[in-house]
Amino acid sequence: FESSTIFGQEAKHPTRSITQALAGSVGLVGLLFVFSAYVMYMGFEGTKYNLATSPSPLADLATINGVAPFRYVIFAGVAISIFSVVAAVLNSTSRLMFTLSREGLMPPAFSRLGKRTLTPVVGLGVMTAINVVTAVILLLINKSNLTVYGYFSSFAGYGAILAYLIVSLAALGYLYKLGKLRPNHVVAGLIAAAALGYVFYASLVPVQAAPFDWLIYSFFGTVVIVALVYAVLAARRSPALARVGSSVDKDTAAEQADELREADTARERGGV
Repeated sequence: FESSTIFGQEAKHPTRSITQALAGSVGLVGLLFVFSAYVMYMGFEGTKYNLATSPSPLADLATINGVAPFRYVIFAGVAISIFSVVAAVLNSTSRLMFTLSREGLMPPAFSRLGKRTLTPVVGLGVMTAINVVTAVILLLINKSNLTVYGYFSSFAGYGAILAYLIVSLAALGYLYKLGKLRPNHVVAGLIAAAALGYVFYASLVPVQAAPFDWLIYSFFGTVVIVALVYAVLAARRSPALARVGSSVDKDTAAEQADELREADTARERGGV
């Protein structure tokens, strides 16, 4: 759902369309998830199958109801769902690489746009290649299974949760800087941060079984290393840190100037 936020520079009406995309996707998918979970729970109730240990609950649910061949339709739907997730990740990551390239933090090639689509084609190509190569390697070593997927998704999930937590708190500072901070913003931000922080607490207490315990430890170790590198760069007043966000600030300033010109033009026409 958060992948839509990366299109702020490309959307015609970003404050409206991205807000609708975020709220709509979270709300609709949340309702679908709750409904589907309830249906699966009721479907497994009173049968020899166990929902908690089932490797493929939807396929088992089809078998329970005497429509086992329908599992192939389910698998096709799962494949489409996975493809959509990968496409969202490719879109968001390639645009992040595009921004970092504009700010001199990645090779200039990543800021290259396609002539027809005006999308960051180099970033899309690189991320697609990384995904394909990773999938092929896992298949060749016969490790393309739910266990390995769980390892990757757990480590990546911790990163996403930490990012959400930081944004929940940083948004409060940003709104305060703009003079638009309201009590409801503070309450929402703190509740979100507390909920996300609890995920880390629940991942540490009690200690998870190996190797998931090492996953959380290695994640926090990675965070510490990144924080130390940042501290060193900040202490040395590295110009690289000064460039972070500079392209976004320039684009925002240009957009605000355009909006002011449009408002002035509208007022002049209204005066005439």
